[in-house]
Amino acid sequence: MNTERLAVWLLGLLLWSCSNPEDGPMPLPVDEGVTTQYSIIVSKDGEWKHSGLEANAISLHTISESHMFLPLAIPDLSYRDTNSLSFLRRLPDCGAEVHYWDPVTGSRAWEDVFGNAPSCERQYLAIAHSRDSMSVAYSMPDAGMKGALYYVRTWSVAGGNTSYQDTSLEKEPQQLVWAANRLFVLAYDPATGKNSLLALPGHNGEPETELDLGQEVLKVLKTSSGQLLVSYRTRHLVLDAHSLDAVSRVSYTAGKEPYFGDSDNDYFAPSGLLYYAMPSPAGGTAIAHIPGVYDFSKYTAYLYYYENFLSAERIAQYGIGDTRSVAFDPHNGLLLIGYQKSGADGKGGLLRIKPVPDPEFIDQTDLDGIPEYLIVQ
Repeated sequence: MNTERLAVWLLGLLLWSCSNPEDGPMPLPVDEGVTTQYSIIVSKDGEWKHSGLEANAISLHTISESHMFLPLAIPDLSYRDTNSLSFLRRLPDCGAEVHYWDPVTGSRAWEDVFGNAPSCERQYLAIAHSRDSMSVAYSMPDAGMKGALYYVRTWSVAGGNTSYQDTSLEKEPQQLVWAANRLFVLAYDPATGKNSLLALPGHNGEPETELDLGQEVLKVLKTSSGQLLVSYRTRHLVLDAHSLDAVSRVSYTAGKEPYFGDSDNDYFAPSGLLYYAMPSPAGGTAIAHIPGVYDFSKYTAYLYYYENFLSAERIAQYGIGDTRSVAFDPHNGLLLIGYQKSGADGKGGLLRIKPVPDPEFIDQTDLDGIPEYLIVQ
């Protein structure tokens, strides 16, 4: 692509200028930006592992391949809140092991959340955490009846003896989100086909609020400002997390849906922009998911087709098979794209580009694993 050829030409000019100083003025120093660190959670050979990179605006290099409690068998559930992560792994005896990880404060683990009462009939449905609390939604068969009983188990992440508190629910929990010091449950009623949002007051107690969300809710996200974003196929709704009053309602133009509700991996930056792996619009590209960025202030989705900043030769050279994770380096103003390689088992890569309005390729790094989470410290 022209952008890449231009970069090569400029490098050649720089080398020629350095070897002939008397023929003209010396080039200006290259702005290397700000040195920062990337924590990348990759999956390979049935495990999640950690790869650490140190980067600035023009280069990056590996600084570690293992970190804290990783590697860990690929979990059944995971949740991200800003830069912290929590994972749940089903144990061989059907109990549950939960891990919490933060690149700054460290990690904690609860080796068997259900103690001496493991059950292979228990189904683990969702996990979420805040700075203070951890929550797991699960179901158990309803003895003597057709159906299931639903619960949320919550406990403190602080040290000392762990005290677990269960809250029973009448509807099926599909997702958990912590916001405004309350636990929100996206619940589904199979009898009506409707979703509702339940607000639980901290560690214990019956739901204090229930909001009818109607049908076909895709997911609920917490925005960088602490509001709740409810995603539907053709619209989204923003709620105040304290009152559950609607802050805004946005309907999409047909054919221009942002599809962030269909993404398995998304990240709200402090700027308020949402970064995610977006299902590719029909006919746009052969790659299943492309990097997407949604600007809520402009009601605009920015789609980063690889063909717009990479040549076909480079796409093949880097083996770009599918987009798995998207993030932003605010220190150097770069978009980070984690991708799975095509035709390579357990391999991936990291691309860095300048974002709109002038997307420009910066560099590519091979990863020994598929990047599931990109975290900029």
